[in-house]
Amino acid sequence: MFKYLLVLVLLTKLAFAHTILITDVDDTLKDSRVRDRVQLILRGPRTGPEMVVPGMNLALWRLAYQQDVKNIFYVSKIPAILKRFHDKFLERNYFPPGLLYGRDSLGSFKENQIKEIIDLHRPTKVILVGDNGEADPQIYKRIVDSYKASGIVFEVRIRIAYELDYHLEKGQVGFYEGSGFFDDFKKPKGYTDSFIVKAFRRINKACKFSSKPEI
Repeated sequence: MFKYLLVLVLLTKLAFAHTILITDVDDTLKDSRVRDRVQLILRGPRTGPEMVVPGMNLALWRLAYQQDVKNIFYVSKIPAILKRFHDKFLERNYFPPGLLYGRDSLGSFKENQIKEIIDLHRPTKVILVGDNGEADPQIYKRIVDSYKASGIVFEVRIRIAYELDYHLEKGQVGFYEGSGFFDDFKKPKGYTDSFIVKAFRRINKACKFSSKPEI
């Protein structure tokens, strides 16, 4: 009887498994160069393919397939008034559809917004993607620590956008660009890169990027 109950519990967990992806934009997906304020201002309005961190658009599609991601959220500190540039960047460069959040207040916007997303969607697994340009490693650590008792599984990936003066927190995995994003991800049975590349080419023309609705 105990074995049957254990199997039932495991099947129930699998049935209700819900993985979400929350990612930064500047210096994670877009080559914004946030540590150089002049470059940040000049590059902010640019949305062309030359602004994509190499391979990151395809990397997110692959991740969504491999991890069975249900929802994708783009959380950026860009002021809400300039959010249209990120909208255009994500759509123009065929990133997976998702909700884009821009900063509409000062203070701990990013941390609070991510916690709000987690509390609303109640996932069983959260994948956090950011970079070492500003405070993503520290913000993500605080978020992971605050949900320790929840049973949520976290994976944290940090792009090493700057070689000097950076620190990754315990358990965080660094990468440089899209090609190195999956170095230690296990590929599911039947997965091939050619499959997802073909799917990417078919889907990206049909998908429209969805911004957070204005309230």
